[in-house]
Amino acid sequence: HLGNYHRSIGYGVFTVCVGSWRVACNVDPGNVTEQTIARYDNYPYDDFLYKKNNNICPTLNIRKIARSKYDRRTGGRHIPRFDHYCGWLDSPIGEENYRYFLFFLFVHQSMVVYGSAVLYIILRGKVFEAQAETGSLLLLSSAALVTSILWRHVWITTALFVMLTTTAVLGSFFAFHMWLIYKGLTTNE
Repeated sequence: HLGNYHRSIGYGVFTVCVGSWRVACNVDPGNVTEQTIARYDNYPYDDFLYKKNNNICPTLNIRKIARSKYDRRTGGRHIPRFDHYCGWLDSPIGEENYRYFLFFLFVHQSMVVYGSAVLYIILRGKVFEAQAETGSLLLLSSAALVTSILWRHVWITTALFVMLTTTAVLGSFFAFHMWLIYKGLTTNE
């Protein structure tokens, strides 16, 4: 039900997904130190979440800059423009690796959309095969035929359901991050 070119596309999509994951995992989020503080001190204090009068980190004894956060999970450092800790990448997301995290999300969102489309095409082909086998839709109503196909191909149906659910969840998460960028915020804020 699919053209042979989908095999090459599938390998390409898989390669880009793994590549984007590896890059996003390996790019450092940044580290605020006495030597790099001038580089990352670009944001104003809001006196709500980031207070200017409480600006010394008790652990590292350096000035806390706005939007930075101490990260004890990865060796105790201040991450500039800290967004969140990503369990999928096993890394904090900060100023230096945020764009790679977004690329990772975009690539994986594209993959699940493509996977959903491929599974839909396969399942639709199975429905057309069943219609051709019956010779006419007079024997079965369309709803009964589709239900029969879905149960006969439960693995394809289940995979399609999982892919569509993942598309919705990952798409919402990606849209949320686009909204945060539009508003100039981070997940931490």
